[in-house]
Amino acid sequence: MDKINNIFDRLLEKVHGGLYAIISMVVGVSLIFIAMSQYPGYNMVEYYVSNLGAGPGLSGPLFNIGLILAGIIAIPFFVHLGRVLKQEDIYDIVRKSAVGISVIGCVCLSIVGCFPATSGFSLLLHYYFAMGFFFSGLLFCFLFSVVMFKDSKYANIQVLIGCFVAVTFAYFLMVKDPLPEWIVFFSIVFWVLENGIYIFYKKF
Repeated sequence: MDKINNIFDRLLEKVHGGLYAIISMVVGVSLIFIAMSQYPGYNMVEYYVSNLGAGPGLSGPLFNIGLILAGIIAIPFFVHLGRVLKQEDIYDIVRKSAVGISVIGCVCLSIVGCFPATSGFSLLLHYYFAMGFFFSGLLFCFLFSVVMFKDSKYANIQVLIGCFVAVTFAYFLMVKDPLPEWIVFFSIVFWVLENGIYIFYKKF
């Protein structure tokens, strides 16, 4: 554990934790939207986000690379966010759980990019790791919001935004339709960016 903490210490000394959030989302979202532009006839109402990973031409590779990079680059941000929130001992187990689950979510997201939703074994792994990401996203957004509620550095609106994002995850898991999945996509991107920009601007 000390070795892992030392690795994150070095990463966060070189680049502020908030910048990892911004870079992760800019890189991931850019590649995903470029992938969408390379997928003839794609629309968010009829097609799941994951359909892009099995798309024709460059759409598949671009999408999958976007997921892999976004997941990996976001990990130091979540570790830093957990450190920023390290104040109230009574919520320490919630904070640590939020960090651990968010890292699991990042890993799941990257693995989803390694196994496109094509067919056979790749499709099976894609489904299970995608569900791992959605369930972990629901949990870490809610748990981080619980800790933020007790932290005076965070306004109530930021807590509400986190809870709203958790609700979008829950709604998608209930209905599993394409449009709600895209709502989750835009919601989590906004949440990560907002928190990344906030802690970078405040120099936390």
